[in-house]
Amino acid sequence: VASPLVASLLMPRANWYDHLGRPNYQTVIPTEFGDWVDTGDIENVLVTPEQVDIVKTIYTQTLSRTYLHKPTGRRIMVSVAHGLDQTYPHQMHWPAVCYPAQGFQIESIAADRIAIGTRQLDVARMTVSKGPFEEQVTYWMRIGDHVTRGSLQLNLARIRLGLRGYVADGLLFVVSEVSADGRASDLLQNQFIADLVSAVTPAAQAALVGQAFP
Repeated sequence: VASPLVASLLMPRANWYDHLGRPNYQTVIPTEFGDWVDTGDIENVLVTPEQVDIVKTIYTQTLSRTYLHKPTGRRIMVSVAHGLDQTYPHQMHWPAVCYPAQGFQIESIAADRIAIGTRQLDVARMTVSKGPFEEQVTYWMRIGDHVTRGSLQLNLARIRLGLRGYVADGLLFVVSEVSADGRASDLLQNQFIADLVSAVTPAAQAALVGQAFP
């Protein structure tokens, strides 16, 4: 008798997305900042046409942009997907799953950190290939107020928010460049991410990298 009662009392009833102020990522992420400008070209690395129905089920917002680095002329692709409810049936898909589903081969994957001022952002790095082309990918997933880069961290973040009475939302942020030079691409992507996070308001930072960003 007690178990169902306790389970009911502990069941999350509020959405973390409401706590964030229901951000619209089309406006949260500026089209121009620092040395970067949106080219207007759309490069969606998260989905293929065959996956549209799945995307509509899991994600409440998606965004794809290509940014030009004005000093060098190099291009960075950005894909963002937001899911309102990160309970198990609606859980977001990691890039390590999405890329192979589109015919890419994963060459390497590793954890890393990016310095943003005096703070550190946990990310994952991935090199993928498709035919003669290599793509260098950096990504993280914000679950509620924490950034995660793997399933264990994701589940812990979801549990922490659940104990506070919130249903966790999730944001997947993917940055990539078509390049065979992984080190040079990592450095440019570091600069892009640091410039973006530094350019937006604290509320927008919370929507991108969480309130627990150290």
